[in-house]
Amino acid sequence: MRSKHSLQKSKKCYICKNLFEDLGLYLDLLLLKSSNYQFRTFVLGTIIKPSLSERDDFIKSRFKIRAVDNLKSSITKELSRKFSRKSRSILSNLDPELTLTVNLKTHSCELHTKPIYLYCRCTYTKTVLCKRNELLIARSMGK
Repeated sequence: MRSKHSLQKSKKCYICKNLFEDLGLYLDLLLLKSSNYQFRTFVLGTIIKPSLSERDDFIKSRFKIRAVDNLKSSITKELSRKFSRKSRSILSNLDPELTLTVNLKTHSCELHTKPIYLYCRCTYTKTVLCKRNELLIARSMGK
């Protein structure tokens, strides 16, 4: 029979090394980076250590597991879901206003925004141009 103390000291997961328990830290980092921006839609991507992918692939091939998301997509889905709730924004893969990339190797986050283009055009009426020309002529004559 196990004691309560031994239940609290659980071993690390062989595949993910308990990465899902640390997602809160990455979520805080994402919220901090995006706090200066106003956005409605976002897309999130992750960069993971190659060793995590290798262990995931090894277990899947060893036990012939098919039709299950890989570790990277599971992490991305979970982080996206949590970030969507906290930031009150919508996950959009087609046309996001904000693109976030979480690097789990370096414990960092990159943020890219969708550019905003402003097109404007000045139009002058004929009377404004005539008055402007009259002022320029008057100034050149010294009046």
